[in-house]
Amino acid sequence: MTAYDPARVKAAASALRAVMARHAGADAQARALSEALAPFLAQAISGTAGPIEWSAIPGATLFSEGGLGRYPDLEAAYASFRIEVSGGSSPVLERLRKKRGGHD
Repeated sequence: MTAYDPARVKAAASALRAVMARHAGADAQARALSEALAPFLAQAISGTAGPIEWSAIPGATLFSEGGLGRYPDLEAAYASFRIEVSGGSSPVLERLRKKRGGHD
C-alpha cells in the first residue's frame, strides 16, 4: 500500500472540486455531493486532513443509487480523492491498474 501523501490528497481534492463545480450548477445531486464533501476538501487542500476511513467519506450512494454515475469525470475524480484521502492505493488496486493499462 502506498502511504498517505498530503500532496496527492491535495491534488485529488482540487481536481474533484473543479469537476464538481462544472456539474453543480445544473445538477442538484452534484450540489449535494459538493456540500457533503466541502469540509473534507477544505481540510485536504489546506493540508490538515489525515487519512480518513473509506466509509466516512460521504457521497458514494449518490453514484451507486443516485444519478451521478452518468458523469464519468465526476466519478473518476471522486474515486481518486477517496483513494488518496483514505491512505492511497492498495497493492490490489495497483495490480488492477496495471492490468487495465492505465491510471485513475
